[in-house]
Amino acid sequence: MITNKSIPILSRLSIILSGLCIIHCMAVPILLLTLPALSAFFPPYLESLLVLSIIPLSGLGFIPTWKKHKNYRFLQTYIIGLCIIVFTHIGFHFSDIEHMIFAEHSSMDHNHAHVGLNLTETTLMILGSALLAWTTWKNNRHTHVCKNPNHAH
Repeated sequence: MITNKSIPILSRLSIILSGLCIIHCMAVPILLLTLPALSAFFPPYLESLLVLSIIPLSGLGFIPTWKKHKNYRFLQTYIIGLCIIVFTHIGFHFSDIEHMIFAEHSSMDHNHAHVGLNLTETTLMILGSALLAWTTWKNNRHTHVCKNPNHAH
């Protein structure tokens, strides 16, 4: 049986931060759609801070445990989750993707397309964060239940 004491503190912190990112990604769009006045309470750099904190902390929680068994499937899933988060954040916040898509249609009413872009960004960020949290959890679980004598657990 796995207890909280058998999971390293950095791994637990990584799982918690990934979970907070999921909650942030799910709650903010809902709150912003239903209560536009709340948008002033969320600074624009909050998402960047979450992304920048998840990268090193999830690595500190994942890599030391992963080195014990070196299951490359977990490493691949972890890297995919990180890439989804980083490229989505960079793509939607720093590449001016919205301007490129809507520049030629500036005279048309395209509010529905903005909602589609926000939903796409949110969905991708949730997917990446869920992959990080799930992989870190599976990685820690594998370390504690693996019966392979060739692993140095």
